[in-house]
Amino acid sequence: MKSNKLKKLTIDNQVTKHGQVFRSSIQYTFLYVMFSMFTLSGIGQNYALNFDGNGDYVSFATKPPYNSTMTLEAWIKIVIPSGYSIAEPNIMCWSHTTINNTAEFRLGISGTTANLQFGVDAGSWNQIGGSTNINTGDWVHVALIKNGSTSSLYINGVLETSGTVNGSPSNNQFQIGNLHEFGSQQNRYFPGLIDEVRIWSVAKTAQNIIDGMYDALAGDEANLVAYYKMSNGSGTTLTDNKSSGTMYNGTIVNATWTNPGAPSDLTWTGSSGTDWSTSTNWNAGYSPNTSTRLNIPTGLSNYPIISSGTGASCGPLTVASAASLTVESGGSLITYGTITNNGTINVKRNITNGAWHLVSTPVSGATANSFVTGDYLQSWDEPTSSWSDISDINTPLTVAKGYGLWNSSGSARTYTFTGAPYTGDQSIVITAQGARGIYSGANLIGNPYPSSIDWSALDNTYGAVYYWNGTAYDSWNAGVGSGVQYIPPVQGFFVVAATNTTFSVDNLNRTHTGASNFYKSTREIVNGLILYASNGAYHDELHIQLNENAKEDFELSSDAYKFPSETSGLSEIYSIGGGKNLSIDVRPYCDIIPLGFVNDSSGNYQIGLSQINGIQKAILEDTKMGVRHDLTSGIYEFNWDISDDVNRFRLLFNAVGIDESEKTGFSVYANGQTIFIFNNTSMINPDIKVLDLTGRIVLSQPIGTDNQISIPAQLKSGMYLICLTNSERVVTQKVRIP
Repeated sequence: MKSNKLKKLTIDNQVTKHGQVFRSSIQYTFLYVMFSMFTLSGIGQNYALNFDGNGDYVSFATKPPYNSTMTLEAWIKIVIPSGYSIAEPNIMCWSHTTINNTAEFRLGISGTTANLQFGVDAGSWNQIGGSTNINTGDWVHVALIKNGSTSSLYINGVLETSGTVNGSPSNNQFQIGNLHEFGSQQNRYFPGLIDEVRIWSVAKTAQNIIDGMYDALAGDEANLVAYYKMSNGSGTTLTDNKSSGTMYNGTIVNATWTNPGAPSDLTWTGSSGTDWSTSTNWNAGYSPNTSTRLNIPTGLSNYPIISSGTGASCGPLTVASAASLTVESGGSLITYGTITNNGTINVKRNITNGAWHLVSTPVSGATANSFVTGDYLQSWDEPTSSWSDISDINTPLTVAKGYGLWNSSGSARTYTFTGAPYTGDQSIVITAQGARGIYSGANLIGNPYPSSIDWSALDNTYGAVYYWNGTAYDSWNAGVGSGVQYIPPVQGFFVVAATNTTFSVDNLNRTHTGASNFYKSTREIVNGLILYASNGAYHDELHIQLNENAKEDFELSSDAYKFPSETSGLSEIYSIGGGKNLSIDVRPYCDIIPLGFVNDSSGNYQIGLSQINGIQKAILEDTKMGVRHDLTSGIYEFNWDISDDVNRFRLLFNAVGIDESEKTGFSVYANGQTIFIFNNTSMINPDIKVLDLTGRIVLSQPIGTDNQISIPAQLKSGMYLICLTNSERVVTQKVRIP
């Protein structure tokens, strides 16, 4: 990015606000806010049934009917006792008393990994299962939506997995907490608490699940087959709480009543201060979690603040009029469900001065007025590959769009975005129409959430992610690159589109993992190496990985283009593959990789290795100097002229004549103005050449069969390259003349 691009915002002082951005080394937090102001409309802190995983269940003399299209819901809290080893615990199950192996319909969990499962046995076993461990110690809402053969599992209102499950099993009974089959109880006992079991005769929508999961039912809802509110509190009868129709009451065997049950709505009181994590700041005496709905009411002295390093997640969130919620820079918020904001929600980010930042808005309704007088703000246009000034303070900031920001103050500044945070599905159109070389198809996207995005689930679709780190671009793709997998809150980034399409993310892509590594990755490369070019102040990296299954040409799902920084005096390195300049190059095994090097200033620079794994040697060939240098032995220093060929260097993996024995067989040192050379190589009749860092040969002579020679050298102090060469090979060493 060029610093002369953005224009000052003309903003009236009396309407000045702050625009927020998260900073590099922060931990991120998830915000949990739940609505419990009106507990009569919520599930309530009442009772649940406790199943100890050993002989506890609920049986039914008259079973609720099974349908090929239906919806099942329950709140569960897994509590695994010591020694528990059941492979497939059941939450609820239809089965047959006399038929085995063709009569099972179960919603349950894996006993080993606590993943949600749904399966049908109607002569053959069909099952889908999730990957999320729901043994969290918290209440979790689970749901199955079955629409014919298509079945979907939801956890806390979020789609976990879906697939085809065929079959209509014979059944004549129903149980909660276990399976009765073929005349006896099976060992499928559920370990933990179950509450708010609901059976519907229709395939409800995902939004229906989200809208109703926190509310107690009236009992007269359409298509409600059975409803177990678990509100008896005593006795051995489990009452069907429908208001009319056939009542499918159950008999409790061994399971016990416990209080409290599934999460009630939770209300902020602020009685102990403003710390979000303090349990006594909430009306029920515990902090929110992923399965609670939150209310922040009006009329309080203290309102919640999510501090840097604090994580928070929640279901539906309501902020009342005159109430507030603040997410500090370094905090992170993930919400599932509707956000009702009648008060003030602020999301903050710190931004340093003196460098460009790519930013985005995490809240709806934000405008350029989020930034302050004197700042520079720009938008990027992919078709023309150009930046455009934004000077109108009323310009809306588009969801999922990135912007360029220059903090023109003399110090770091905290910006504040005010509005309802984005959540759920978000998208923006991206194009592939550009006409400016490497920037063709480059779209500036923005993280729309006040939480991180995990790019590992998106790189197969959109390829590499590109960050601007204040000096140059870092990239990351499929576990390789100098960038990071996790895109922090309020971060702008580039993707390169191959065709006109839509960029889409949802809550499944959100996380607060890895937020402490803002731009730079610390991950070790596997079967590859990381080259760097340096001007002494900045290392620009090239990541190369060898993979026998990779393609020769550019692959969207594994490679990354090289975006030139346009920063004056910066040394940059890239590889060339399929006619493209690459910053991440995953390719099949090969002997030679062409390299590119650029710097718009002449001078002395270095190329070196920062990592190498699974590769025995890496030889850098300088075609201008006629020199090959083993990078595993140290950095390569050279003189660069702006007229030099950018393709001056090549990377060799199987260079003839350079191996470990040659390295140990040729050594050089200087004493004063005399260079001492020890040649124990097998080279026949080699010559010695001494080159300065400009590439100029300052001394040259044959050494014949001599193993040790001394060369008087009236040279200026500095670093010199000593080349032992003949018609077959070149061996090099460096020496410093004092």
